[in-house]
Amino acid sequence: NQNYTLPLTLVNTASDTDIEDERRLFFVAMTRAADQLYITRHKLDDKGKELTMSKFITEFKDADEKLDEILIDVEDIVEYKTELMRFRKGEPSLIDDALVDRILENYKLSVTHLNKYLKCKTRFYFENILRVPLARNAIMGFGSVIHYAFEHFFRDINTSAPRSIPSLKTWNEYLGKGMDKFRSHFTTKEYENYLKYGELIIEEYYTLYQKDWFGQRSFEIEYDVKNVEHRGVPITGQLDRIDIYDDHIQVIDYKTGKSDRSKKLARPTSEKVVGGDFWRQIVFYRFLIDGDKRHTWIMKRGVMDFLEKESGKKTIEQKVIEISREDMSTVSEQIVDAYRGIKNKEFTPGCGEDDCEWCNFVLKHMPVSKFSDDNDDYHEN
Repeated sequence: NQNYTLPLTLVNTASDTDIEDERRLFFVAMTRAADQLYITRHKLDDKGKELTMSKFITEFKDADEKLDEILIDVEDIVEYKTELMRFRKGEPSLIDDALVDRILENYKLSVTHLNKYLKCKTRFYFENILRVPLARNAIMGFGSVIHYAFEHFFRDINTSAPRSIPSLKTWNEYLGKGMDKFRSHFTTKEYENYLKYGELIIEEYYTLYQKDWFGQRSFEIEYDVKNVEHRGVPITGQLDRIDIYDDHIQVIDYKTGKSDRSKKLARPTSEKVVGGDFWRQIVFYRFLIDGDKRHTWIMKRGVMDFLEKESGKKTIEQKVIEISREDMSTVSEQIVDAYRGIKNKEFTPGCGEDDCEWCNFVLKHMPVSKFSDDNDDYHEN
C-alpha cells in the first residue's frame, strides 16, 4: 500500500468539508489493502435504473479505462437480502477467541480504555481490540496541536536557568509548528480558523495563569507510567503535566472541546452509578502515581484544565478534583471488573444508545451467520 498517493483535491472552503471527509475515508479504506485492491460499484438500482459512478472512482480512474462487469444471480441477491432480514435471539458472539487472546496477551489497561469499556463494550471491541481505523478530523487534530504546544512551552520553563517564562510569541510559534505537524487533519480553511482560535486560547491561558508557574519546584511533562499494577491489573498512562511541590504533587490534564463537563466531573450517583469520565481519570492517575516506584510522590489532587470556554462562560476555567478514599475504592473495583471482563472477552451487550455507531453497525449490517455457526434459532422478522 506504499504506492498510494494523497488525493490532490484539497478544498478551500468550509462548504466542501463534508465531501472532503468522505474522500479521506475512501482513501483510508483504499490504504488497508496489502497486495491488491478491488473496488466495486452498483451499475443499476433495484428498479433497473443506471446509477452514476462515485466521483471518488472517477478521480483516479483513467478516462478510457474500462471496468469489468460482473453479473450476480438473482438467487444470490435474494439469499443475501433474506440474511439481512433475519435476527437471532440472544446476544451474538463477535469474538474470534484465538485472535483476541493474542491481542490481549500483554494487555495493559489505560484510563481511556477503562472509560470506553464502561460506556460501551462493543465500541471498545471495535476500536481498541480490532483497532478499526478512524478517519482524521479537525477536532482530534486540534487537541493534538494544543497538547504539542503546551508540552514544548512548559519544557522550556523547566529547562530555563534561571527559571523564566518564554514569551507569548514563543508559545504561538510552538502552536504553528503543531499545526504543521498535524496538517493532514485540517482542510485549508480549517487550518486558518484553528490557528487563529489556538492563538486566542493560548493568549488567555497565558494571561490568566502565568503568575502560578513559579510556585512549583519543577514540572514533569508528558510523564509516562508503564510498569505499574493495581490489585493484579497492569495499568498504564501518560500524564500531561505534574506540578511538583516540596511535600506533594498535583496532576494537570489539558482538555479541549466543550462537552458536558458537569456530567464528566460528577462522582457516582444512584442514577449514574459509574460516575463521570473526568472524575475517574483523576482517580486513575492517583493509582498510577502510587504504584510508580521511581518516586515517592504524594498526589493530593488533580486539575482538569479546560482550554475552551464553556457555553455561557466568560473565561476558560480549571476544576480541582480532590480524591477521597471512597473515590479510590469505587474506581479500584471498576478497574478490576473491567480488566476481568476484557480478558474474558465480554464485549456484549453494547450501550444500545441510538447514536452509537458500533451498536447500530452490529444491529443493522453484520450478517447473523458471522455471529454464530448455529442457525437453528433463526426466526423470520
